[in-house]
Amino acid sequence: MSNLIVGLDLGTTKVCACAGRKTKEEKIEVIGVGIAPCSGLHHGIVSNINTAISAIELAMSKVELVVGQSIKNVVVGMSGKSAKGTSNPGVITISKGREITRQDVNRVIETAKMISLPGGTEILHSLPQGYKLDGQTGIEDPSGMYGIKLECDVYIVTATATVIKNLIRCVEKSGYEPTGSPVLGLLAASHSVLSNDEKKLGVSLIDIGGDTTDMAIFIDGNLHYTFSLPVGSSHITTDISVGLRTSFVEAEKIKISAGSCLASLVEEGEEVEGVSLGDGKPQKFPGAAIAGIIEERMEEIFLLLKAEMKGVKGLKAGVVLTGGGALLSGIADLGQQVFNMPVRIGKPMNLIGLSETVDSPVYAVATGLLVYGIKNQTRHLPANPINKIGRGMKNFFSDLFE
Repeated sequence: MSNLIVGLDLGTTKVCACAGRKTKEEKIEVIGVGIAPCSGLHHGIVSNINTAISAIELAMSKVELVVGQSIKNVVVGMSGKSAKGTSNPGVITISKGREITRQDVNRVIETAKMISLPGGTEILHSLPQGYKLDGQTGIEDPSGMYGIKLECDVYIVTATATVIKNLIRCVEKSGYEPTGSPVLGLLAASHSVLSNDEKKLGVSLIDIGGDTTDMAIFIDGNLHYTFSLPVGSSHITTDISVGLRTSFVEAEKIKISAGSCLASLVEEGEEVEGVSLGDGKPQKFPGAAIAGIIEERMEEIFLLLKAEMKGVKGLKAGVVLTGGGALLSGIADLGQQVFNMPVRIGKPMNLIGLSETVDSPVYAVATGLLVYGIKNQTRHLPANPINKIGRGMKNFFSDLFE
């Protein structure tokens, strides 16, 4: 299994690893899955390195047990407020209007990356959003065409260098080697739970995690916008704990077993058994009250995301929900009410092997990292950034004086 690829999703409440490979029939086969509870990250940032390491080791040991071999390299995902995105245009001149080469396309992207970044920030992704050639828009790939002025809007995803280093350090101290830089979680998930048609039509992908809810908007097949809200499903658990006067652990159990996002879906008189705070005595809680607490918080989250989507046109495919929070009963119905557009639950698609095991929005990022890793497995570790800039500047000036 030399072509084995492993995606490692580092979340606030869990670490999830997914191993797979591409078959001779060009299908992606999932051959190992491991998941472990984790409390070593907060808003996507390492808060307790030893706790995070233990979770990684446990999840990866489960994968290795299933696949029957040791694993060395992993594709690491990152999410949360530390990752930010911005669009920036790039432009170059093609001398004598000659045929545009792949090198020219790479060069226009490099010019877009020449922006002023805050100190201690690194670029994770530079993703083309569309090209323009001699003023003509709607060009997907200018390679092989003729023109003089080539432009490209590029979506640049950055993250704080120390956040990246700490994530990588956790993985390395667990005994594994990251393949390249961390991958934006939602970008990875898009490879697993979104169809190409959805991305072309326009879709908002929302990952409801433990302490963050992350959103990525795809238009014309490309990533156009990202946003991270520092509120997630753990806040719902806290609301239930306070509202019912029960422990956080008990509130989490109640949320998972009987939680609903719509009070209207709960039958009249329905009750949920739990344990009260303090004396630990069994108690029955009204199901409608629990659903009311969940609905209020989820509606708040959706309204905040809707405000961020204001002004975005062309989301014809609607909204896709992933992450552990997407398991809540009635969440798609509530989403449709708030967003006033189609909403579905995003589960991994087009996989074979252990596809039934990962048939859940919980595995969206981990399987997405697997797919992303397979699609990019010929890529090597990032070159020295100074050398890359040097080569880019050399090509830039050489073309000017052709």
